[in-house]
Amino acid sequence: MKSLISAIVRQGETLSEIASKYCGSTDQWRKIFEANRETVQDANTVGAGTKLIVPDQSVKDYRRISPRSSRPGCLDRPRCS
Repeated sequence: MKSLISAIVRQGETLSEIASKYCGSTDQWRKIFEANRETVQDANTVGAGTKLIVPDQSVKDYRRISPRSSRPGCLDRPRCS
């Protein structure tokens, strides 16, 4: 069974920014969009507070969700402290 990572969209955040943060590349936004077609109808208008699934095959250097992080859905990476 594959692990799923979830991300909560923040005000003004784009799928490209989420892809960059979780996948290491803005080019991965389409994979995130496709994984969330039931929730997100338009890739250009993702509402703040929307919970997204980030497919684990897209995630670069995947690590567990950090229990220390105060940011929901933040991977255990230095930039997420």
